[in-house]
Amino acid sequence: MIQSHTVERAAGTNEASGNGAGLNTSFRSGFGTLALAATALTAVTAPAQGGLMRDIALDLQHRTLAERYLPGGSALATTGGGTASLRVSASGIGGTLNSSAILLNSGWAVTAYHNIAAFEPFGTITIDVATGSNFNTNRGTVSRVAEYIPFPGGSANNPSLPDLCLLRLTTDLPGVQSALFGSALTGDILTLAGFGRHGSPATGLLERDGNVRAFNAIANTQNSGSYSGTYYSEMRIGSIQAVALDGRGLSGDSGGPIFNAAGELIGMTVAGTLGTQFVGYTTFLRFDNPDVDSWLAATIPTPGSAGLLGLVGLGLGVRRRRS
Repeated sequence: MIQSHTVERAAGTNEASGNGAGLNTSFRSGFGTLALAATALTAVTAPAQGGLMRDIALDLQHRTLAERYLPGGSALATTGGGTASLRVSASGIGGTLNSSAILLNSGWAVTAYHNIAAFEPFGTITIDVATGSNFNTNRGTVSRVAEYIPFPGGSANNPSLPDLCLLRLTTDLPGVQSALFGSALTGDILTLAGFGRHGSPATGLLERDGNVRAFNAIANTQNSGSYSGTYYSEMRIGSIQAVALDGRGLSGDSGGPIFNAAGELIGMTVAGTLGTQFVGYTTFLRFDNPDVDSWLAATIPTPGSAGLLGLVGLGLGVRRRRS
């Protein structure tokens, strides 16, 4: 039996609000996370690396790159889906969490379960998903979430289990096409997008400005931390400018998408390296895992489809383009 949770359905949408103190930790640290050593950075101090992270966050190219991965963006013209902002609050506690989500089609989205689980003890939960480029000043089209459905047997805090939650929207979002899923190999360049808080403790974290940003990194199928290789992989930054527009996920990027070079959706950000180091990794849940694949296909109604969101499952659940 699928466990689902009906959430608040108040009329209208939430107005933009400040970040909730104490609960706006939407990018959960990995268990036993490791700051990667890189010979290319042996002469660069930690504060200098923190400064790099801050400078990168201020680079408008990362915002421009991310806008290509919003619903209807140029990078997704033939692959559909898109990056969305996520807003979560609860009736029994003050504050609002702003984080990231992925639109799978016009009526369904997905995010990291830990974005929502922290609010479950505090009464009625209200969740919004929005299509715009800024979660405060340009929310785009906003839809209230009617129910959220955690992955059966998954967990918000166990790295051996999927940290995954489906979101059924109350109102369909116009112009969102069904997402095309794909895969990646070690060494491929991947792109993560999200509404994270960038900068570094070495120079002071930047205030959340609400903007979507995207970063590139290199795929690695071996995990450095304790996240299960059954469900999770990593994208790594091993040296400065290893790839163009490089960087890693930080607080608020959880639940956001990971794309391959073709714009196909391959995963969802869940954790990553903390601290002042520019180098490090972002851990993401893979959608080509057969358990995840089959659950999504069984839960999301797609009449007449031969597979998940109009895609065919091949081999071990790896979804590829139809010819």
